[in-house]
Amino acid sequence: MGGTYRNKYGYVRVKANVLGVQTVVLAHRKVIRDALVAEAPTHPFLEMVEDELQLRREIEVHHIDRNRSNNDRHNLLAVTKE
Repeated sequence: MGGTYRNKYGYVRVKANVLGVQTVVLAHRKVIRDALVAEAPTHPFLEMVEDELQLRREIEVHHIDRNRSNNDRHNLLAVTKE
């Protein structure tokens, strides 16, 4: 099964079946990851996980306008937790 839905906190989540395994990702993290992979594949916010570049877990993604369902690339800001 797959699909997109909003969780109780207002974040958009994407369900997907990857190689027979149900996965759920937060859409805003995927938008930032895809942008960094395309624009700066050696960015320090990225790490290689099972032969695929992923956003590091310690990186947070904030919505500039505070609208958790507005996942436009220009509305998202990736920051470190510290």
